[in-house]
Amino acid sequence: MADIRPFRAVRYDPAVAGDLSPNLCPTYVLSDQELEDLYSRSDYNIIRLELAYDWSTHAYNESRYMRSARTRSQWLMSGVLKRDKDPSMYVVEEVFDEEGAEYRRIGLVAAVRIEDYDAGVVLPHELTEQGPVDDRLSLMKSTFSNFSPLMSLYRDGPDAPVATLLWQVARREPDVVANPPGLPSIRMWCIDDPTILGALQRALANSEIYIADGHHRYEAAQAFRDYARDDLGHDEDDASQFRVMTLVAIDDPGLFLRGYHRDVTGATEAEVLSLRAHIAATCDLQEWKPPKSRVGLALEHRLERESDDKTSFGMVGLEPGKIHIATMKSAPSSDLDVADATDYGRLHREILRGIFGPSRELHVVGVKNSADQAISDTLNGESEFGFIMRPISTDLAESVISQGKLLPIKSTYFHPKISSGLVIQNLEGDL
Repeated sequence: MADIRPFRAVRYDPAVAGDLSPNLCPTYVLSDQELEDLYSRSDYNIIRLELAYDWSTHAYNESRYMRSARTRSQWLMSGVLKRDKDPSMYVVEEVFDEEGAEYRRIGLVAAVRIEDYDAGVVLPHELTEQGPVDDRLSLMKSTFSNFSPLMSLYRDGPDAPVATLLWQVARREPDVVANPPGLPSIRMWCIDDPTILGALQRALANSEIYIADGHHRYEAAQAFRDYARDDLGHDEDDASQFRVMTLVAIDDPGLFLRGYHRDVTGATEAEVLSLRAHIAATCDLQEWKPPKSRVGLALEHRLERESDDKTSFGMVGLEPGKIHIATMKSAPSSDLDVADATDYGRLHREILRGIFGPSRELHVVGVKNSADQAISDTLNGESEFGFIMRPISTDLAESVISQGKLLPIKSTYFHPKISSGLVIQNLEGDL
């Protein structure tokens, strides 16, 4: 059973920190320019605590973890951050624009007991790498905090008991309003009423919790749970044994699943030639003429027209200045499991790994959440190849999870991302 509890969040005090909006940031910062923009946006932007280390450099930099810990302590002492008096759950409504239409997504922020995957309560769907796990674990050990909730999914009951309770809470005036630049606008309600909290716990008790965004952070939480219990003597009900998540219904109309694209950077000339030859041998290729603007979005829409029964993706780098639609000539083998039969599974297993091998693949194959970036980087010569991927459906993602299978790393891009800094989990003492 899922053990879901209220907790005493650490939150910004507007009397000291000012407007919350410039203090929030996305959970995933992509570039040095974005990092610089967030630092300059506010002296109290949560990025000053969250981003301790760029794991992609494979370089351990302890000073960043120490700086995060010092900054956290200073903000708590000065009142920038303040811990809530009573344990609560938090209802968060996000409003955002998607291709000209307005959408709303509602989630419940709560503490979820950390479980091993084989317990069948909290379930993954993607492979992970050890570097990001170690990074988040080091940050937790230095700061005794989690600065952003995971995004996790659940399937509501037949009569939507969870949604009914959340919208009931959302009828009153919100306790928090924020409009962070480039992120969904936010309204948040604090729930400390024991009757509502108990009803939410009962409604979610038999749910399977699917990790949507935050596999590395969850595995870091598993390691920190063991460290706190075995080395520090924490009890089973202490905060360190739980991970704060934003729980979103899997069929929420404001939950979007986008493609996570690939690029190849740093391949040798021989590898480039081999990959081109292998794609030509295994795929039917059709040149695609891009429009003058919004190329990435147009290519994603074009790929949506490809049959779900076939493995298809966009390709940049086969010929200078050209973009192709690649469709694998063979259908997925009946021997493949549900994850290996996806576009992502077949791309890695049957194309990329055959050229680079599993070890080198980790160094030369990268991920990008922007199709435009993957395309432009390849056309500009910064990458040798770009692969524009179709999103898998939420139904397929649920099927992968329920069968205990794992997709390649970064195969699902749930949109929009949860904002960091709205609530902070303290890992010292009780919830």
